Parts: sequence; C-alpha cells; structure tokens
Amino acid sequence: MAHFLKGKYKAFYQAGNSPCVKDVFRFRKLGESKVGMEVTRRDMESMVGRFWRYENATINLIPVDENQPRLGGKVHVKSFSFDFRTFTPQMTSQYGVYSDDFVTFGTFEKGLNPLDNEELLLQLVEDNGSSEGVQDKVTFKFQNN
Repeated sequence: MAHFLKGKYKAFYQAGNSPCVKDVFRFRKLGESKVGMEVTRRDMESMVGRFWRYENATINLIPVDENQPRLGGKVHVKSFSFDFRTFTPQMTSQYGVYSDDFVTFGTFEKGLNPLDNEELLLQLVEDNGSSEGVQDKVTFKFQNN
C-alpha cells in the first residue's frame, strides 16, 4: 500500500524573503502502511546553498477498509524538524486524508482531534481556501499511477 511515494523529488520556489529555495523530498517505505519522509530546504541565493531546515517524518496511512487500502483513508504524520537559521527543534503531529491519487495532511489548532472528526479532515481537501482550524497544509498529487 505504501509504494506510491517511493523516490526522490525536488521543488524550487519562493519562500520567506528568499526568491528561490530548493526542497528535496526523499520517501522510503517503512512498512505496509508507513512511509518515511525526509525534507531538506536550502537557500539557492547563497554560494554554498546553506541549509534552512531539515525535517524527518513518519507518515502512517490508516485505511477505511483494511481489505481495500487503495480506496483511501486517514493519515497521521509525526515529524521532527530543525531550523538552522534559528537553531530551534520542533515536534509536530499532522492529520489528513489520502486516496490513490493524493495525500493531504495539515497542522490543526490545539484542542482539535481530527482523527475522530471526519468533517474536520475533509476541510483539508476542499478548495475554498478557508479551512477552519487548519494552520498549515501539505498536498502531494499523483498522476499516471
């Protein structure tokens, strides 16, 4: 089930006050329903590409139907990150949903329990731009298998 995220992916975009950063995502299978994700962010404006951030996360896929896991389900992500600009570590728990063509998860406000509230989780995939209680959101979309 966790085969669809294997590999290494690169992204270039504007972040913060830097006109160009490079994120490198590395995914590896940890179990039948677990995926490991490692993210490094470098500033492309400096000569050596100084590190901005390192993140190591475990993505747990919780299928709605154990017999048909590709139909979709819930996602629980536990991550550790370290910001090299401020030398601060951070532990984060994120929650979301997945299907055979996307994985979406986000950080919710404290006090909300998204794993027990399906309406709250479904706000992540709505494109209305105002997801109540959601502080941050990550989406991976897959095409052509």
